[in-house]
Amino acid sequence: HTGNNPVRDAGILWNVTYKRRKWIKESEWPKIKESARNSLDRLVLYLGAMMGLRRAEMVRIKLSDIKNGEIKVKGKGHGPEGKVDYLPMPKEVERALQDYLRDRDKINTQSDKLLIRIDGRTVGKEIDERGIRYIIDNIGKRAGVDFSPHSLRRLFATVAYQHTDI
Repeated sequence: HTGNNPVRDAGILWNVTYKRRKWIKESEWPKIKESARNSLDRLVLYLGAMMGLRRAEMVRIKLSDIKNGEIKVKGKGHGPEGKVDYLPMPKEVERALQDYLRDRDKINTQSDKLLIRIDGRTVGKEIDERGIRYIIDNIGKRAGVDFSPHSLRRLFATVAYQHTDI
């Protein structure tokens, strides 16, 4: 309102270094899905690619946040839960969730967090944002596709755009 631009006046430079954004090609998606080694891998892929969720949004989901075909998503924002929204689950996500919950139920855990390890040395441990990155990196290595967790969000946005008349 004052006509001043404090960011410009401070001389802050943005995007100083070039960082290549990783996109998933339509032809790569089947290889990525096939490289999921268990129900947790599939659920993480589907939450990102079919619902557009960020890593932080995935790891904040609690079992109690899932009701009537919807997931309570706590996104970026101020306050203890950030921006809260209820998103409907596509059928593929519902199926992946049910498969994962069957595997999760075999583990003795008291955690209300949705995403926990279902195999390996850390069975029953809650997954954090680094854990999501680890899952995605390993799927990418098995598939021979270089992508990041945010690439799934880009894939979601691209597919949504392609199926929308604007």
